[in-house]
Amino acid sequence: LDGAHAERRVAYRDLERRALNLLHHLQAAGAEPNRPVVLLPASNEAFVDAFWACQLGGLIPVPVAVANTPGNRLKLFRIWETLDRPLLCTVQAVLDRYATFARATGEEERFDAMDRAAVRLDRITDAHRTGQVQLRAPGDIALIQFSSGSTRTPKGVVLTHRNLLTNVGAIAACIRLGKSDVTFSWMPMTHDMGLIGFHLTPLASAIDHCLMATESFVRHPLLWLRQAAAHRATVLSSPNFGYRHLLKALGDDSPDADLSAVRLIVNGAEPISAALCHEFQERMAPCGLRPETMFPVYGLAEASLGVTSPEPGAPLRIHHVDRHSLGVGMPVRMCGESDPAALSLVGVGSPNRDCEVMIRDHDEAALPEGVTGRILIRGDNVTAGYHVAGGGRDRSAFSADGWLDTGDLGFLSDGELFVAGRAKEIIFVNGRNLFPHDIEALLHEHAGLEPGRVAACGAPDDDAQDGRLLVFVVFRGAVEDFAPLALRVRRTLSEQLGLAAAQAIPVARIPKTTSGKIQRYRLAERYRTGEFAQLLERIERLPATGTDTGITDIERRLLEICTSCIPGAIIGRDDNLFELGTGSLTLAQIYEQVEAHYPGALEITDFFDHPTVARLAAHLRDRCETAAPHALDETPEAEADSAPRLQGEGKR
Repeated sequence: LDGAHAERRVAYRDLERRALNLLHHLQAAGAEPNRPVVLLPASNEAFVDAFWACQLGGLIPVPVAVANTPGNRLKLFRIWETLDRPLLCTVQAVLDRYATFARATGEEERFDAMDRAAVRLDRITDAHRTGQVQLRAPGDIALIQFSSGSTRTPKGVVLTHRNLLTNVGAIAACIRLGKSDVTFSWMPMTHDMGLIGFHLTPLASAIDHCLMATESFVRHPLLWLRQAAAHRATVLSSPNFGYRHLLKALGDDSPDADLSAVRLIVNGAEPISAALCHEFQERMAPCGLRPETMFPVYGLAEASLGVTSPEPGAPLRIHHVDRHSLGVGMPVRMCGESDPAALSLVGVGSPNRDCEVMIRDHDEAALPEGVTGRILIRGDNVTAGYHVAGGGRDRSAFSADGWLDTGDLGFLSDGELFVAGRAKEIIFVNGRNLFPHDIEALLHEHAGLEPGRVAACGAPDDDAQDGRLLVFVVFRGAVEDFAPLALRVRRTLSEQLGLAAAQAIPVARIPKTTSGKIQRYRLAERYRTGEFAQLLERIERLPATGTDTGITDIERRLLEICTSCIPGAIIGRDDNLFELGTGSLTLAQIYEQVEAHYPGALEITDFFDHPTVARLAAHLRDRCETAAPHALDETPEAEADSAPRLQGEGKR
């Protein structure tokens, strides 16, 4: 599905025929068994065809998301250089985009190699010839899954057919997938939840499943539930990001979808918010969504996706714990929900079939229930190592006795796993262990900062033995106007956590993976290299009041909209938007937000005639003043001080 009306049904027999035809063209380009093929899809449909062509031909698919930011585009080049004579499966429009990037960054040589090795899906005209099927063994490589967060040194998880088949069977058993089920997903096919959980699993179970374009969900989140209702889907999926995005788009309106057929909504891929689960369930109750449908799980690519899950239909199990008792080797202290130190953790079930979970301390000693430690896993679903250039395997994450360290911290309670956070992301301040998502939740609740627009991380402090707490906030106004917000952040952390010193830093965007996970390490790295040093000096000298910078309110609003839709771009009022890589999808997103703020004031063709923010603002002001002299009155101070909200269908 691509949007509200663009839908195509593909029978499994037709998928096999299409995949065999594409396999012919891959083999004509030199593909032989075990040769890697980078899948750079332009659509879910193209991805599925290419993925199965690789499987039928004994090739190794390497999914990579089409990137819109320079850092993520560079990821493709870094992955390419680690692979042995790879082929590339994509379309010409995507190649053209990367060609422009290569010329601007000195990557022409590597791009030329990609271009020569590319099989262009949109140039295939012979749809009748079939390729030669190659039989595979359980231990052969079926997939190399590069982490959606890896850019500087991509980490490729090597998964065999045995790994995938073991976990696909376990997932189907855990969610009790039956012939009457229909699954529905908007997750990217380059993400393990989208590919393994909501394509391979229903396919292996021979049931209908719906794949919605991620871009469609991002632009129109309410389509997720409407289309799921229209197809009578029974099993859905989303991480926290999706629920927040949908509720924001819904606003104060009532949902208009019949969700009575839904029996499970798989919630995973990032730390699970108990408050968000409850809010989503309450808002969707009028649609017929039962409270027991929320299905919190834990998994990772290294496990071929699934590690733990609860019993279907079981109520959410939530522990309120003292956030200061979550250090490795520390007994977890339970407390009341209203306790100032309370952190609410959602249970993610017990280990899936064929997968084991153990909690250990830093010395590899096993820890009992109720004690926080490192989460380790073992089983036939677990990778044997990470991809290394030249064909080797990196097993540095494994213990001497074969357990994989997930990098997460947690504890067991009555056999159920509770995940506290990422070990690498723990912030050590004043002798205390703090988790980023906990700090971000507090800032949302007590300082009014939007989830996804604030990120907390730690950095070494030259003047202290432990570290410094950094809070990055999306703020696209003048630096002089940031001081009051910085003061609000510091006051909240002081009141709620007793932290006397925290550094608030304005940024144009919070870097995230394709599935919405915040990439805190990238912000910390920019801080360590001194990128924010001069900016912080200016902020420290500012009084806690804003000053007029000369930019008009309408220009400021347009800049906020454009920078939210073109992640990673630093946009000036006189920059040509189309020179920043604004394609049709991005243009539609910008236009939709402008339309929400200034209904009927612009046509989408006006962007071509007035391609800079300054010119567009002047044209917009002329149009609005002609139509209604007071249409551009100042927005209330409270609204201007907050980050712009995505306007969804429920707001219009």
